[in-house]
Amino acid sequence: MEHTKSKLGTIVDYATTYLETKGEIIFLDVVEKSSRVVSTIAAGVVLSVLGLFILIFASIGFAWWIATATGSVAIGFFAITGFYLALFVFTLVIGKRLIQDSIINLIIKKIFYDK
Repeated sequence: MEHTKSKLGTIVDYATTYLETKGEIIFLDVVEKSSRVVSTIAAGVVLSVLGLFILIFASIGFAWWIATATGSVAIGFFAITGFYLALFVFTLVIGKRLIQDSIINLIIKKIFYDK
C-alpha cells in the first residue's frame, strides 16, 4: 500500500510539473506572438511617418512645379489639393473595406502563421 501511495505521489508531482511547464510555454507563446504584432505595428508607424514626410515634400515640390508652369501659385496648390481630395473620397467609398481587410489579415498572419 505504501508503494502505491509513493507512486501516486510521484505521478502527482510529474503532473504538477507538466502543468506548470505547459502554462509557461503558453505564456511565452502569447508573449512572442504579441511581440510580433507590436513590432509589426511599430515598423508600420515608422514607415508611415517617413512616407508622410516624403509625400508632403513631394507634394509641395509638385505643386510648386505646377505653379511655375501655370504662372499661378494658387492653381498649383489647389490642383494638388484636388488630387488628394479625390483620393480621399475614393478611399472612403471603395478602399475602406480593402484597407481594413488587409490590416486584419496581416495581424492574423502575424499571430497564427508567422514563425
